[in-house]
Parts: sequence; C-alpha cells; structure tokens
Amino acid sequence: MSKDIMFAAVQGKDRQYIKEGVLASQDGIIVKFTGEQFNQTDLDIWETIVHMAHDRPLGTFCSFTAHGLLRKR
Repeated sequence: MSKDIMFAAVQGKDRQYIKEGVLASQDGIIVKFTGEQFNQTDLDIWETIVHMAHDRPLGTFCSFTAHGLLRKR
C-alpha cells in the first residue's frame, strides 16, 4: 500500500483528488483520506488553529472568527 501525502507541496491548481488514500497504518489500524489534497497554505491554517486551541481542554468546543484567524497569520 502506498502512502499518500495529505499536505503536499503543490500549488492549488496541481492538487489531486485522493480516494481512500492511506495516510498511516500501524498494528492493523489504517488511517485513510478521501477528498482534494491539501497544500502548504492549508497546513499553515491548520497549524494556526491548533496553536489557537492548544490551551483548551481536549474535547472542548472551540470556535474562531475569520478575522481572529487572519490576525494570527
């Protein structure tokens, strides 16, 4: 099984559609992804959201405004 890259170093126009791509597997557990491939801009946004939520307890609902997210970038 080949491993697909979720956050690829590609431009938006070069994104691929992935169907049940294997992201990781270990001890019989397989993580798959279906959808348009994310790029480095998506990774920047994901990392910003994780940073903004890092001080909240796990399982707590978190919400952010677009304005607040853009100010962090």
